[in-house]
Amino acid sequence: MPTHEIHEEKQVIINGLRRLGMEFQTGFIVLNPEVKDHPIIYANQSFLEMSGYEEEEVLGQNGRFMHGLKTDKQVGQEIRKCMESKKAGIFEIVNYRKDGLPFWNEITIQPIVMHETGFTFTIMLQRNISDRKRAEALINLQQQIYNDIGKGYLLSFLLQKACDTVESFFKDDTKCTVLFVNDAGYFQVGAGKSMPSEFHEKVEKIQSSPLTGTCGAAFHTNKTVIVEDMKVSPLWNGLQYLVEEHHLTSSWSVPINDADGRAIGTFGI
Repeated sequence: MPTHEIHEEKQVIINGLRRLGMEFQTGFIVLNPEVKDHPIIYANQSFLEMSGYEEEEVLGQNGRFMHGLKTDKQVGQEIRKCMESKKAGIFEIVNYRKDGLPFWNEITIQPIVMHETGFTFTIMLQRNISDRKRAEALINLQQQIYNDIGKGYLLSFLLQKACDTVESFFKDDTKCTVLFVNDAGYFQVGAGKSMPSEFHEKVEKIQSSPLTGTCGAAFHTNKTVIVEDMKVSPLWNGLQYLVEEHHLTSSWSVPINDADGRAIGTFGI
């Protein structure tokens, strides 16, 4: 019998939880702490919508199946210890949807003991708090930049912090760059350490124009520009060597303006 399957007596209880789950707006899963690795035995519709998985892909899994590169392993261990101790707890951790998009998940652990039968379950309420974490990250970034300016840090260091913060909320292969345009009209890299140095070297040999990539278009139009497929976009016709060499697929760029509203560079993803 698969480890996530349960006996008839427990099924009665699970059916009750399932009826509750249909009305419950917060995502939650039920785990069986009496079986090795605490498999998931129920997931409500709100959890499935939040995670992007189908029910059959979730049942029998351990909660770790939503971990990824940005997941804090220490927090994961704390969650496991909390479950093993059969105590309640609240944790914030980065999990991953099925499509690879990371999100901040607030997990509330609540053990349930059925004293009449001796059965035990672990309920994990799950809430996507990415909007709050993004707001907190931007506030923290702003404060850090103010502090670092006072300490005399270089502009490139401050811009890199902005890139790192933005990348933390996107898929693992997402890369951010800050490009300025010098007096001669050529791109100049301001930040973007996640891109290889070879990319930067080639970009700085390109003279900007309304048709030189997403960033060139954003700079010259002073508007946000989005390209869904860089392989077929006319903005990238003359830059396909960059697309192919660095496996680029889509891009988004917003102009960086000076105090008078004139574009001086771009922030690109």
